[in-house]
Amino acid sequence: MENLTPMIVDTACTIETSAMAAVSLGQIFVSSCNDEVAQAILQTLIERQAVEGALSGTWPHFFGVGLGLLYLGQQDAVEATLAALDAITHPVGKYIKLTVEGLAFANSGDVLHVQKMLQECTEHLEEADAGHQAAAVLGIGLIACGEEIGSEMSLRSLDHILQYGELPLRRAVPIALAMMNLSNPKMGVIDTLSKLSHDADQDVALGAILSMGLTGAGTNNARLAGLLRQLAAYYAKDSNALFMVRIAQGLLYMGKGLMTINPTFSDRFLIDPIAMGSLVVIAHAALHLKNTDRKSTRLNSSHP
Repeated sequence: MENLTPMIVDTACTIETSAMAAVSLGQIFVSSCNDEVAQAILQTLIERQAVEGALSGTWPHFFGVGLGLLYLGQQDAVEATLAALDAITHPVGKYIKLTVEGLAFANSGDVLHVQKMLQECTEHLEEADAGHQAAAVLGIGLIACGEEIGSEMSLRSLDHILQYGELPLRRAVPIALAMMNLSNPKMGVIDTLSKLSHDADQDVALGAILSMGLTGAGTNNARLAGLLRQLAAYYAKDSNALFMVRIAQGLLYMGKGLMTINPTFSDRFLIDPIAMGSLVVIAHAALHLKNTDRKSTRLNSSHP
């Protein structure tokens, strides 16, 4: 905490450094409701919103992930933080609030909060203003992953979002499906993800390919293996999509089929916060695939 908190609070630090420091502390203090870390993240958000353009782009969303990880599965302790987030008037504030709320109620199966997240998805907004809706879709997946019937009902809701939702909503659906079915390759889910992996929008397709890997992680599922081989041939000339297919294949064969990334145990009654927290960071990075990797691509291109 001594090393990382100054990086969050110091507005002279780049937004990438501060955001990743927030995620790191979120993972270290996952589910602890640590007040000191929460105050540091809230403080820097309030200070940075006063500077024009400081909270624009992809990276500020990760402050919400770091803050949400502190309250993962701690719905009784999150009220004060949600109230404090109302002070952030920048559009990213809504994304952060929904992220924190989704993580606090993760694995709870709370129907009222699933409905609240669905309510956020009903507005038809311009793409620039609809970032928070992606967090709401992901929130549905996280809240509903706790029990079988709620998960099935949420599956229907996500299907409606695919049919009638705007593009930012559709991009989040594959990731939400993966979070509800980690290392659990159900036939219907695989079929949906397989269709989305050929979507006209590249973000939807890439998210679906990664989700196929997460859904089948460590299972050696033969049907998924066949679909990923077909995708490798289909995307042979698209380096980004092919790279994602290779990641998905690696996840599928993880530990030669003897490992799992499913963070729940005791018939979904208990959750491993460390495993779930790590997967949530990947899920939010996958919502911003192109923008998250752009900087690293530029850095790597300078090396032979």
